[in-house]
Amino acid sequence: MEETGLLAAGTVIGAATLSLDPTGVPNLDLVLGGGLLRGSLVSVVGPPGCGKTTLASQVAFASARTGRTVLILITLSEPTSKLLAHLRGYQFYDPTPLGGRVQVFSLQQFLPTGLASTATDLTTITRASGASLVVLDGFSGVRAADPSPGAARQFLFNLGTSLSLLGATTIITSEAQVRDPDTFPEGTTADTILGLHFGVLAGIARQQGDPLVDPLQAGSDRPRPRRPREQAERRNRPQPGDGTPQAKE
Repeated sequence: MEETGLLAAGTVIGAATLSLDPTGVPNLDLVLGGGLLRGSLVSVVGPPGCGKTTLASQVAFASARTGRTVLILITLSEPTSKLLAHLRGYQFYDPTPLGGRVQVFSLQQFLPTGLASTATDLTTITRASGASLVVLDGFSGVRAADPSPGAARQFLFNLGTSLSLLGATTIITSEAQVRDPDTFPEGTTADTILGLHFGVLAGIARQQGDPLVDPLQAGSDRPRPRRPREQAERRNRPQPGDGTPQAKE
């Protein structure tokens, strides 16, 4: 029989196995279907003060507790000690792995050389340290380093691709609204987008140090169990008679 390269009828193809790393934030892991896909690029967006840095740092310290090496990169022109002083007030903070499993750097020493060079330098540091999680806190600093159209998006693409090949997951925090059209070009490079906001979600217990993540604004291109998301949508959908304006047909 001539081989056509097509699978015979009835052939069963095994499902691909996805490597997920728990974030250490129970409610967030529930929404994500178990955790973050290893090697993915994660964008955490929201208004100032909503907990983006706190959430990313909580994931970083939780990863270090499991034996992973983590890099936290600060783009703003402020000392790393200021970030650590802020984190001391949270239960997840542990100074023990600092300088070892958790390494904190300022990107100000790299950004003046250009975004392309910065992406290369960060890839080199990640490879040398053996880090499997990289947190880039304050993406607005990257945009300011090169305001030309498409520069920030290209930086994210280059960095995310390089670190993914090393098996490292990348978390980027950015001041923006998840549905802001100005962020759409950059958002296309992310595998997962987490939108944070101010408010209270009924029925979700919050522990000290746990930022508020809206399940309806947590999105990813990868497959995951749909039931928790569907339940969240039903819980948050306006109901007739609850005082919420209803959309007209």
